[in-house]
Amino acid sequence: MPSTRVTSSEFQKEYGRYSTLAKRQAVTITNHGRPELVVLDAEEYERLRRLDTRVAMPVEALSEAEFRRLEKASPIPEKTRKLDRLVPDKW
Repeated sequence: MPSTRVTSSEFQKEYGRYSTLAKRQAVTITNHGRPELVVLDAEEYERLRRLDTRVAMPVEALSEAEFRRLEKASPIPEKTRKLDRLVPDKW
C-alpha cells in the first residue's frame, strides 16, 4: 500500500485533503521529521485488526507442561541475559 508523509502542521491545515487521501492510501503524520501517526481508511484498519490473532496471557495461566516446553524452547542469547536484572522479581 502506498503511503504519503506529511507534517503534523500540514495535516492540520489540510485535514480534508489528507482524510480523503487516507481512504485510498495510508497517510503518515510526522513530528520533528519522525513518523508519529498513521491515518488510514477505517475498513482497512478493521481488516488489519482481524489479521492480528495474537493473544497475550500471563505466565501464571500456563500449565506446568506448557511452562516446561517454553523453558526448553530456545536458549536465551548471552547478549540479552544482562536484561534479566532489569526485570523485577515480582511484577
